[in-house]
Amino acid sequence: MYAKPSKELKIGIIVSKKVDKRATKRNKVKRTIREIFRNNKPVCGEYIIIARNSILAMSQTEILKDYLKIIKEFKFNDKSSDN
Repeated sequence: MYAKPSKELKIGIIVSKKVDKRATKRNKVKRTIREIFRNNKPVCGEYIIIARNSILAMSQTEILKDYLKIIKEFKFNDKSSDN
């Protein structure tokens, strides 16, 4: 995951064919990540999430735990937005 400070909240999700050749599997991973992001939005910033092969073996709760752990590492998420 990559992040940079920004006034707007943006997300980019990348799931390549190396994760799985089938588009349905890749789209399911994207939907799962999007749902987790929607339910646990950071305050602000631009995020790029790159899925790896190991994500296919993970449950949604495992992905959520990893996501929350990574989001806490970004210090600019602690600032509140006036918008």
